[in-house]
Amino acid sequence: MANIYLPTEIILLAAAYLIPRDQLSLLHVVPELTQLLTFRHSAIQDEEGNAILHLLARGGKFEDRLIRLLLANSSTKPYVKNKKGRTALSFAAEHGHEAVVKLLVERDDVDANSKDDYGRTALWRAAKLGYDAVVKLLLERDDVDAVSKDDDGQTPLWWAIRYGYDAVIDRKSVV
Repeated sequence: MANIYLPTEIILLAAAYLIPRDQLSLLHVVPELTQLLTFRHSAIQDEEGNAILHLLARGGKFEDRLIRLLLANSSTKPYVKNKKGRTALSFAAEHGHEAVVKLLVERDDVDANSKDDYGRTALWRAAKLGYDAVVKLLLERDDVDAVSKDDDGQTPLWWAIRYGYDAVIDRKSVV
């Protein structure tokens, strides 16, 4: 089979019509495209309201590289929320992706206290699931509200105690 060359402009035009899952597939093949994507590309949402950054934040080690490239692009807006009010930081914290959380919390345009439709923050998700390293990263930010309550009145510490995550509980700054 012969290699086919397509100009970058054609690829970007096609990418503007892809859902995030398909955009992600394209970026796996041509990671350099992350530098050329516009806000229009990175803000496209699927049926659940997830943009490409939401999907990448859930992924593993390979996705870290793509997230780094995507976040280096000034057109990428990491604060985009899905239909349930969740951000990329929320997904990264929930999946324990320390490297991705670190990339996101280092940015000034990321609200680490952003709540989803149920009042849950990234810290809430990391503490509930016992991701001590992620909890530590989040608490290093001065603006993180460690006692923020979800819609049921539960704090991140309450969840850590309930599930017995001693390393999270031992973080004096969560109390």
